Amino acid sequence: MRSSTIASSTRTSPTPSSTTASWTPSSARRTPAGCKRSSKGTVTTKRGGRAGSSQVRALRNILDMEAANGFRNKAVAGGLDRFLETLRGQAGADPALRSLDERGLLSVAYAELDAARRERWADEIRRFLGDSRPTARPTKRPTPPPEPPPSQPVGNPLDVPLSALRSVNRPQATAIHNLLIRRRMLTHTGEPTVGDMLYLFPLRHVDRRERTAVARLRAGEEQTIEAVLWDAYEVRLGRGGRIRATEAVVGDDTGNIRVIWWGNPWIAQQLRKAIAATAHTPSGVPRIVLSGKVTLFKGKRQMESPEWELKGSANASGLHTAGLVPFYPSAATTKGRRIPPRRMREIVREALDSTKNGGGSLRIPDPLPDAVREDVGLLTLSEAVEQAHYPDSEDAKERARRRLAFDEFLAIQLRVGMERNYSSTQEGIVLAAFPPMVESFIASLPFTLTQGQRDALDEAMRDVSSGSRPMSRLLQGDVGSGKTVVAVAMLLAAVAGGYQGAMMAPTEVLAQQHFLNVRRLLGGPEHSLENPDWFPATLDGRDEPVTVALLTGSTRAPARREILRMAEDGSLDLLIGTHALIQQQVALPNLALAVGDEQHRFGVLQREALRGKSTLGEPHLLLMSATPIPRTLALTLYGGLEISTMRELPAGRQEILTRSVDLARAADAEHYLLTQVREGRQCFIVCPRIDDADDRYSGVDDDDDATDEDSDLIPESAALPPLTSVAEYERLRSTTLADARVGLLHGRMPLPEKQAVMDAFRSGDLDVLVSTPVIEVGIDVPNATVMMVQSPTRFGLAQLHQLRGRVGRGAHRSYCFIVSESEDETFQRLNEARQRRVANGDDWREVEQWFRAALAQAESSRERLKVLVRTNDGFEIAEADLEMRSQGDFFGTRQSGIAPVRMARPGDRDLLDASREHAGRILDADPELRTLSGLRDAVDRLTAAVTDEMA
Repeated sequence: MRSSTIASSTRTSPTPSSTTASWTPSSARRTPAGCKRSSKGTVTTKRGGRAGSSQVRALRNILDMEAANGFRNKAVAGGLDRFLETLRGQAGADPALRSLDERGLLSVAYAELDAARRERWADEIRRFLGDSRPTARPTKRPTPPPEPPPSQPVGNPLDVPLSALRSVNRPQATAIHNLLIRRRMLTHTGEPTVGDMLYLFPLRHVDRRERTAVARLRAGEEQTIEAVLWDAYEVRLGRGGRIRATEAVVGDDTGNIRVIWWGNPWIAQQLRKAIAATAHTPSGVPRIVLSGKVTLFKGKRQMESPEWELKGSANASGLHTAGLVPFYPSAATTKGRRIPPRRMREIVREALDSTKNGGGSLRIPDPLPDAVREDVGLLTLSEAVEQAHYPDSEDAKERARRRLAFDEFLAIQLRVGMERNYSSTQEGIVLAAFPPMVESFIASLPFTLTQGQRDALDEAMRDVSSGSRPMSRLLQGDVGSGKTVVAVAMLLAAVAGGYQGAMMAPTEVLAQQHFLNVRRLLGGPEHSLENPDWFPATLDGRDEPVTVALLTGSTRAPARREILRMAEDGSLDLLIGTHALIQQQVALPNLALAVGDEQHRFGVLQREALRGKSTLGEPHLLLMSATPIPRTLALTLYGGLEISTMRELPAGRQEILTRSVDLARAADAEHYLLTQVREGRQCFIVCPRIDDADDRYSGVDDDDDATDEDSDLIPESAALPPLTSVAEYERLRSTTLADARVGLLHGRMPLPEKQAVMDAFRSGDLDVLVSTPVIEVGIDVPNATVMMVQSPTRFGLAQLHQLRGRVGRGAHRSYCFIVSESEDETFQRLNEARQRRVANGDDWREVEQWFRAALAQAESSRERLKVLVRTNDGFEIAEADLEMRSQGDFFGTRQSGIAPVRMARPGDRDLLDASREHAGRILDADPELRTLSGLRDAVDRLTAAVTDEMA
């Protein structure tokens, strides 16, 4: 990972040396010629800098502190002689210091002088510098915090509204409410509570337990120091002094270092008050703890926008600079300003403290039976929540995570187990295994079924013909393994028995693709202008035709009414659609088999809603996985389903060579594509979006490329703007591919137009198809040999593998080009954006967080793409994808129908096994969880999360 500091050409203020100390001048000191004093007491030059050099200011203020403390040589750590030696070494670059050195005023042995001689020496330096002797100023005591209002008794401290906390104002409460909704953490109406806040766990912890000496600070790393605060002042930087910032100089026995807080001039006021308040105390100097990244500026070390706490102050709790410090997801107010990390910590800390009893431990009811907790070796829930936020050690943090991960697994396993128990009590609709119509359909296919397809059909046919209970089966296989053929054969088995079948897809685009694909497989008539949303297909083994219809949210009202009528009176045999199928007005009284495509978007409640359409009893259920599912996920999510796995690909498939192409070499890939066209081949070019206005549909699993733990810090602007299919279509057909026949395909096109484009590509009337991901299913063109994917980080790894499967279906060698930024290209683009944001006055700390998170995200995306280049095996890709997911992305980000899991990791196989075992025992003893209300509530919250996701 590369890093860089902001270009410094815009800075106009003098920069203190990293090896000198400086001190805030007295408010009574005269203003030097050519300077002005701001209303806040800050002396600046006409160029925006401080009056005099930082070394001279340091000397003046150290003399002030020595006078206030009786000239006891306590103002500088290690004694004043060390500081004078430093000044002598720098005298050549500073006229005032050079004059002092020439007069011998910097060569005294201060430690050997008595107090009177030290005072006379100090007076002489002041006279030379034009200063009058400072008068002692009373120490200003910090205002004590207001007394907290008397607490009101509450029934459950976890139910207290978050807005009732003293550290939360109304805009912040609204911002946190929106954050919890975005992260799918609210399963109730109304404002968030203290209990909701306790489950907003940190994205990460930064270890600030070790203190580093100034001389040993390492550039490029986050470190913590405890030092003397020598000086602090406001500066104006950038062109015209647009950027207001705080600069300070701090030091310890080993040296001094410059500190800067960009865009935070208020810090200077607080630090100056601390300096004034300690001027006449025994210590004489304030001490400060700083934690942050050390950078280089003009070859010298500095700390930029560090976290800070003044030692001994009323607010010095160590919350921000000691121990393992938490960093929480970022919440933005309605005005677009993010709640600072400091404030988020303070809010969570107050939420934790508000739930504690007199003994200092949290009061969180633990729903887990003691016997289960002790058997698995887990913390109590109160211990786990406390340690998840503020762990005593890395080991304590991991133990807390494991307890919370087990709770997540257990709730899922209980929900799956209760669903399985319910299904086992139902009688299934008996269907004949391989009726003549199904055998005729299989025989009509232009290819021979693979052994995997035959095995999957045999398993499913046994399920539906047994009558013991409804089939609940998951059909998974690699891209191109032929899952759709198996699903259509099973639907025909239902129709052959005199029943209805339904296939539900997660999006309109996929539903349309299935509809067109089924029409092609069944040999249905070409598109009808009179009835574009349904067709009849004649099959051997049945006298009357099989009627198939498409129903989505975009279906026109007249067609919708006719489809609903046919579905209700039984004249419609197969209905294909989106979630519109589970709407109340859709009746399928003879439904015997339901097929759900893309199982990760087909939740428990959606299955129940579709199954509830039948008046005959419990229909059979077949779920299809678009790509292989890692075994751990299959056991976690689909423990109540039987699983059929198809590993074999149809004969004649070619290995696809995948290459990663840098943006700078994209033109070379386009020219290779043109050579393929000239040789008579066809090519796909896929872009993630339709056009610049396409915010509604991108065709991707939105966050598969945002699995980094800092994803909440990364705005859309961190990503390279995606190429759009419309723009690429216009560009290519007028430049590189001007001599080729180029077509455009996307999800907004009307179905007849879409069908015409796909038919033209299949028949060879088009050479190149520029498309959105609508081609991920249902496109089989053996002559297509090149797949070029633009903006690949906008796609999930599984979806990229699925798109790649559109080529390699013929006799010719096939290629997949993934066109994306190189590491250098990404770094240069993000660094330029970082510099622009700082120049525009954005808060440096936010900019730096954004920059680091964006670089980490880009690196994560590159690592994921390397998997695709390395292998064509979908099962290997699925396992690698799971291993590369971060904590909280166990199921892949925001996959519909799956409750969010935040603490589990792919490596928690032991916890998964233990949760399955104990869930079985618990349900054996109490199938409805009547005696374990806490666990029942956990299952209900899980169901509510899935319900919310469906909405």
